Amino acid sequence: MMCDHPHQNRLMPTAAALAESLASGFPIADEGIAESIREVLFSESADASDEAAERCALIRTALAREVCETLRLDARTVHLLGEDGGDVDLSTWVPPPVRVEIRGTAGRLVSHGVFAIGSSPNCEVHLLGDASVLPLQCLVISLPGGIVTVDLWSDNGTCMNFHQRHGHAGETTSTVTHKNCLLIAHGDRATFQVGQRTTVSFGPSAKKMQKKERKAAKHEKKHHKSKSHHDHSHNLSVELQPIEERACKLTPAEIRALDLEAQEEAMFGHTTKRRCVETGSSHGSHASTTFDVSGSLEGYTRTRSSSHDNEMHANQEISDVALVH
Repeated sequence: MMCDHPHQNRLMPTAAALAESLASGFPIADEGIAESIREVLFSESADASDEAAERCALIRTALAREVCETLRLDARTVHLLGEDGGDVDLSTWVPPPVRVEIRGTAGRLVSHGVFAIGSSPNCEVHLLGDASVLPLQCLVISLPGGIVTVDLWSDNGTCMNFHQRHGHAGETTSTVTHKNCLLIAHGDRATFQVGQRTTVSFGPSAKKMQKKERKAAKHEKKHHKSKSHHDHSHNLSVELQPIEERACKLTPAEIRALDLEAQEEAMFGHTTKRRCVETGSSHGSHASTTFDVSGSLEGYTRTRSSSHDNEMHANQEISDVALVH
């Protein structure tokens, strides 16, 4: 556990209750936890002096570290400590700062590991101008693996009405934190309805999130285009496979079993009629021979032989005429 602290006896059961709510998703049933948190956080005002401000910061950091220590001991929640998990050195760990916006105005960073939101001047996020906001509306805890929001004090809870994950489009929600812990990831943007006329947002600005969304969509489109091109090239290479390679995939028995047209498809890759022009050697004459390969190889041989016999007969007739003369 962490080193001794003036409020250590209150921090430990508070951290245990928060960790159990994160692990199970159930509300915190012990009403004494809400009162204990209020007394610890509001034990003195940070505006009283520099020393008081330092003590208030130490209390909040100590609570955040105590929560992390409790999460580390539970296999269900150790992932909330980030990629390092149980290897995080909590004695030197510094909570990630959280960017906070009030009613959509310019945001500011809150560096405390734990900070309160409400109408009380003792809250780090002090909300004015809305009478429906409670003195202590909700508590925010910055963990290595995300931002935890918990409302233990209002009657109806605090509603998260907008959530935008990193690189995705935002979506309207109606998730309520009412005596239970609600976790959002660092880098996400979430907006909570705190009171009737007040909203509090955590995470990057809306403009920055839109830029990340467009960048992610552009990257996804480029990846999809590259994948489509790769698939097309693969299909084309299959279509252009050498005819001999395709023919060799058939065994002699399979070729004999095919009909004549299928034999040609296996040997040549297609059916067609070809015309071949041969040059004769007698008196510079040219003999034109047409042969059809749409039939079998045997038919092609008969056609070619018949054409050759006709050519020899024609040459014999020319020789006979020359002798007569």
